[in-house]
Amino acid sequence: MLQHYYNFSQVLTFSGVLWYDNSNIRAPACYQSYLLKPEYIDGLFPVYHALYPEIRNIDIGDLHFTIKKFSSICIGSEKFGSKGESRNLRSARVLVSWHTGDGSISPTSPLAPGVVDYYICHRLTLNGVEREHYFAFTRLVKKHPNKHNLGCLNTLPVWDATNFEKIGPASFLPVHLIHSLFTGTTFSADIVKLMVVCPIPRRANISLAN
Repeated sequence: MLQHYYNFSQVLTFSGVLWYDNSNIRAPACYQSYLLKPEYIDGLFPVYHALYPEIRNIDIGDLHFTIKKFSSICIGSEKFGSKGESRNLRSARVLVSWHTGDGSISPTSPLAPGVVDYYICHRLTLNGVEREHYFAFTRLVKKHPNKHNLGCLNTLPVWDATNFEKIGPASFLPVHLIHSLFTGTTFSADIVKLMVVCPIPRRANISLAN
């Protein structure tokens, strides 16, 4: 099952993916309920259109106007945290392939780091059926405008250690698209503070063949 969700994180097209397949997602029993803010509507509406390109008739009225807000979520056996869990910020740092750096959403974008502020559960009516979707509200780290890669062959990707992308639709990350957690370090190069990251492999239960 975990391999199924790992494959979700590497899709090359959004079309045909069941983004409401939450069979291996567990949210805490305790949550906060909020009315959907206008900025959430502005963010989620284009996200749903991106996730379901084959469904042309998604309307603003299909968005339910309440959300559930969580500080953590479990995907399979792995727990992902958020800034809401200040004691466990390491589990809030995620690598994702979701945005292009100019605010656009793309399934083929390179992996990029981000920090999860919190998680939400939101319902969308699809073809007359209510479907729950889980999102990580994520601040995505910006690429530095002048320094994208370092190393002898310019093969080491680096990011701006002091700036995040502007909040927008790409901030609403489907939890299925979390590739992994990451660890990283910051350093200075030509008086520029940069960050380099290293993925942390996902946890998995491995069964030995007979």
